[in-house]
Amino acid sequence: MILSSMLCALAVVGAGACASLVLWPRLNMKEEPTSLLYFHHIARGHTASDSYAASLIALTQDAESLVAEIAKQGWANAKVARKKYMWGGIAVYILLFALTTLSITAALRVID
Repeated sequence: MILSSMLCALAVVGAGACASLVLWPRLNMKEEPTSLLYFHHIARGHTASDSYAASLIALTQDAESLVAEIAKQGWANAKVARKKYMWGGIAVYILLFALTTLSITAALRVID
């Protein structure tokens, strides 16, 4: 019974850690803020809304550059989403393991 309760506690902590990785913001980037669509680059690269608006207007005038910028942002979002879904899935599996060990612990307690 002690082993199953310890496994349950470890699994709950592990599920919580994985779930926190899903929610943790990915903001510590070293590259220059060049994207006009990514909020962190916008905030870091433009101190005033006027300079951002001027840059965005210039981007929208060039259809090929605009499509390339949208594609880069879509690709970056997909990479972040893939990692977040991976950690979310792992958290769910570990939580199911925790519920199983909790059930075993409860059953052992009733049997005792």
